Amino acid sequence: MARDLSRLLLAGASFALAALAGAWLVGGELPPPPRLDEHTFQFRHPEGVMREIAPDKALEVWSFGDFDLWAEVQLDPGAELDLVMRRVEPEQIEGHGLAPFHGRLSLARLSTRCEGPVLWTREDALFDRTHEPGGHLLAPRQPVTIEVSGRDRTLDVRIGGKRYPPFEAVDAHGFFGFVARGSSAWLRELEITAVPRPLRLLPASWAVLVASLAGFALAFCARGRRTAVLGALAVPALAWLGGATIAARMLPQTEPTTTGFVLIALCGLPLGGLAGLRPRAGWAWGLGVVAALGLLELGVRAEAPRLRPLEDPRLDALFGPDSGSAPFDAIAGRARAWSEVYAPHLDDVPVVLFLGGAPLWEDDREPERWTAVLATDAAARALGTPLRPVVVGTNWGNLRQQGLLAERYLLDAFLPELVVLGVGDWEGEAELTRRARAALDALAVGAAQPPRSGPSRLLDYVAARADAEGSVPTGTPPELEAAVARLARRCDEVGARLLLVVARGVAADVRAAVQRAAREHGAGFVDADLAAPELDDAIAAVAAAVQERIGG
Repeated sequence: MARDLSRLLLAGASFALAALAGAWLVGGELPPPPRLDEHTFQFRHPEGVMREIAPDKALEVWSFGDFDLWAEVQLDPGAELDLVMRRVEPEQIEGHGLAPFHGRLSLARLSTRCEGPVLWTREDALFDRTHEPGGHLLAPRQPVTIEVSGRDRTLDVRIGGKRYPPFEAVDAHGFFGFVARGSSAWLRELEITAVPRPLRLLPASWAVLVASLAGFALAFCARGRRTAVLGALAVPALAWLGGATIAARMLPQTEPTTTGFVLIALCGLPLGGLAGLRPRAGWAWGLGVVAALGLLELGVRAEAPRLRPLEDPRLDALFGPDSGSAPFDAIAGRARAWSEVYAPHLDDVPVVLFLGGAPLWEDDREPERWTAVLATDAAARALGTPLRPVVVGTNWGNLRQQGLLAERYLLDAFLPELVVLGVGDWEGEAELTRRARAALDALAVGAAQPPRSGPSRLLDYVAARADAEGSVPTGTPPELEAAVARLARRCDEVGARLLLVVARGVAADVRAAVQRAAREHGAGFVDADLAAPELDDAIAAVAAAVQERIGG
């Protein structure tokens, strides 16, 4: 009896320690936890006084975990209002620096224009062009209440007393934002109450509990005490593998689910049990391997929304890799660069929209090298009229991607007098993954669909990881020529002129295609040494071209 009890305790303790080591190995690969606010946020105006949320000025509120939100709003005629929730963007994390990634969000939409979908994911809000405009329909200037309860990733939304089905966000925390389009929305009251999360076992505690119970069960069947103890080593071994290949690729500043964490930490449990049982049949070991892969499959399924390789490739295609705040900026109708956050165009000052990305127009973050701003200032002085530069500060951009970004969001938001499309000397090089390139091709013909998942999310993950290791060209010369032609036609629709500024290091076939498209569609064309240490000549050339296109 004493021997049986000691065997039970030894096996249980061995598997508990193995699970604790496995959980520690997986947890060490996870992103750092986010900073959350734990204080109630209140915003109240006196009776009859309201805060305006204009199309050029969103209201942004800091990050909460679990919360209850109550707001009272009203919309002017023609206005739409997005309540953005669970918004997560790169921020400085002590000891970890700034890890870039695509900003994440969910939103609820109200509209005075027509009825449409109310609850939107980030991808639907950015890529679904079939439901614009529309949302929860309400009468202009009619006050309406918004109530949202956020528990973990589940958002329960009630607008004007109408309750919508629970909605699952990617994250269990995040910022809030109110974004108006078309006309102004007005906020009378807003209260966001931080709700303490209930006490619950940590994921590592669940892993230890499950593994120790498995160890007790194994002790009754194991052929030897030593083999049962040694078999427990399979748990941290496979947990290390799962942590390095899966948990390390989690989206930054996210929180894993308990289920996913435990499954990844314990994927070695079936092999640990078999090592203790020492079966002679080969098929038994085969079943053990299948069971281990099955646990890993379930772990990947639980964490698929938070695994970087499984992110929608359309994000890389349209905004460039690790685009930060770009998804939110597109929804808000604004542009962000190192020099400024540019609000939508609402005045009579002519806008010069600079496409091509931050490396071309705001090199090194030093104001004396901000080619776009300096060139616009020089052109404005020569013309004797103010000009407003708007720089699209994509960290990494290509001609096709920048053209699509302008066509879908920027031209309507900023109504530019002139669009300056910069073509860097990297144009046409192998800089996109195959998945992102396929998404870019689909976006170019307006047929982009969300990526399909196969029968195994684990295999999807492996394929996405393998794809990320290679790269393909951003576009062939004929594709670049077609992209310039399409952008030129879209500029004509909004009454904007087009100017192409091409770096002197661009490949000859790319230059010829771009120049041919510019000539055929009446666009300006300028050569400029945008990568030179001294940019005076480039600034002067761009300024003269801007002056000519606007003043001509």
